[in-house]
Amino acid sequence: MARDYRVVEDSTRKAILTKFKEGGNGWLKFAKDLGVKRTTAYQIVKKGSDKKGKWGGRREKTVKVTAEITARLLAAVEQNASITLKALREKVNGAVSTSTIDRVLDGSLLTLKKITPVPVDKNSPQNIAKRAVYCRDYQGEVRKKIHIDESNYNLWTRRNYGRSRLGERAKKKERTAKGRNLNILLAISDDGDVVHHEVHPGSVTDKFRDFMGSVCNALDGERAVIYMDNAPIHKKLSNFELVPENVEVRRFDSPYSPELNPCEGCFSVLKAFIKGKLSERDPMQDRERAEEQQQYLYQYREDLLRGLCVEAMEQLTRDKIRGMYRLADTWV
Repeated sequence: MARDYRVVEDSTRKAILTKFKEGGNGWLKFAKDLGVKRTTAYQIVKKGSDKKGKWGGRREKTVKVTAEITARLLAAVEQNASITLKALREKVNGAVSTSTIDRVLDGSLLTLKKITPVPVDKNSPQNIAKRAVYCRDYQGEVRKKIHIDESNYNLWTRRNYGRSRLGERAKKKERTAKGRNLNILLAISDDGDVVHHEVHPGSVTDKFRDFMGSVCNALDGERAVIYMDNAPIHKKLSNFELVPENVEVRRFDSPYSPELNPCEGCFSVLKAFIKGKLSERDPMQDRERAEEQQQYLYQYREDLLRGLCVEAMEQLTRDKIRGMYRLADTWV
């Protein structure tokens, strides 16, 4: 059982010291009358202090992680989120170890996570002004709105997460040859329709002119405005030779504005479906399956991707496309 220590107050200590200075041994009886043990009274007289000592707690001389060091570490992380523990240790001249720095950061609610790149010019005054011009124009437009964009994927488009036993990596066998990319050209409207879409292997630079013609034909003379970003393929004037007078083409003048383009959300839907389907296949059996169908390996893989794209387009329902437009409108 733990002993119950009695704390001797400062006033009692002062009285014992005063009695001791008067001379004689009367101070011992005096201390006993005050309820102070003989050994404790001797300690008080020996130290000669009427203040009780400090027991337990941190000793400032042994504390390494001072408030100054903590502030310097947090300032360094604030300035550079990707700084290493080794570099942080150099910032404080090696005053503490990397493991201690890790504990300090953890105690400050700073955790390690994947870096999210943010373009420096994304929110520059010039780009904010361009974005505002686009939003005002978009809000005032009463004609049918069409958005056009492109995206690509290949055979190794895959899920980034998988399951495995605790302490083991989630692995999946793959071949090194990826094959050609497939590009999706997509045109959607604000009423929730897929106006037109095409899938092409490799570059679509020489396909975009005819794609624009097909989009305009699908509108069947309806007055509309086509919005697209500032990709190089969208700046070539010859690509718009088949655009009739009832259709006006406008481009996003503001860079780094994917949130204003509902096509981006639609591509996320398509790729999520494709990733799920590709995760079910065994890539090590591609060659055997190609031989069974009497195809070259690249032809088999290209047909596989095309088939998945056709299935994925069925996921773009009117409700989902309208939802993407509503999400873009919240940014506008």
